[in-house]
Amino acid sequence: FNAKKMTTTTTPHTAWHDDQYLFRLTSTFGWDDAIALCNHLVEGIEASAPVSTDFDSLAGTTIGVDETTYNCDGDTSSSSNDVRIDESQHRYYFNDVLEENFNETNEKSFQDWISHAITQLTYQDQWGNTPLHAASYVKPPVEVIAALFAVGRLLIEWKLFAAVKFARNSLTVKSLNSLTEPLWAIPSKDGSTSFLVACSTGASTSVLRKYLDEVEYYIAKKWVSDPVKARLLVLQRDDNNMLCNSPIKGWMDFHSRWISRQLGRMDSDTTRIGNGSNGNQSTNNHISQIGGFSNRHLPRHVCEEALLSLTDYWRLACRMLLFS
Repeated sequence: FNAKKMTTTTTPHTAWHDDQYLFRLTSTFGWDDAIALCNHLVEGIEASAPVSTDFDSLAGTTIGVDETTYNCDGDTSSSSNDVRIDESQHRYYFNDVLEENFNETNEKSFQDWISHAITQLTYQDQWGNTPLHAASYVKPPVEVIAALFAVGRLLIEWKLFAAVKFARNSLTVKSLNSLTEPLWAIPSKDGSTSFLVACSTGASTSVLRKYLDEVEYYIAKKWVSDPVKARLLVLQRDDNNMLCNSPIKGWMDFHSRWISRQLGRMDSDTTRIGNGSNGNQSTNNHISQIGGFSNRHLPRHVCEEALLSLTDYWRLACRMLLFS
């Protein structure tokens, strides 16, 4: 990643009045601010939660919690009025400096935080791209993808909890029920998932592994009704009848020239060494096989970087094939 990080003058406070705030950050290299906002959303939800929960017990369809029914703002009565969490119940996320500027966010209810997080995370532009799509287009650091996934996980956990513990007509349940599919499975208008975008635009292997890890996490937690369909994410095509791209095809196509350059570089170095002025090859030459193509006599320092890069590439490609 060589692009210059965007300098922003906006703050998490701005996000409450701008549904596109997270999207703009992820599409304009505002990595630090995007991560901070995701952390801010997680902390806000946890601080305003009406009840402490052990989400490890929410895997699958069995939710092991007590039988009290809570409304969206933490009141255990049957009233559906908008009751704010008392300020003393908050675990403040902001330090002393930030707290002075963001008092408004500390007054938000649990419902406010849930609705706000869903709005930021699932916002779609005119082409149907979400913040995760936007980030995946511009070769993001893996920390950004991890932060977005963390918010998505927390919302799914609360969706499972709210389905059993909150009144069905509560605003929280209605908001959470709008999450009909995992964040990584949301398609744009042309049918492209964010994973397809990441594969087709040169995202790092660590980012793509994060995607695959996240799918496996959802499967392990039984958060997807069809594990086989979830795994087919790596083969899910877009709706472009002319190109008909898929993640694994995009990954291979994008790197075909890169592979050629790596192998061409090694051919060039081999020729240079073989035609040296003294006609003798370096005593440091060793035989290495790159990506299963062919054996080549190269100095260790010449081939080491290419060997590691190609090995990493092929390992991910094989995992994607096995994944599907």
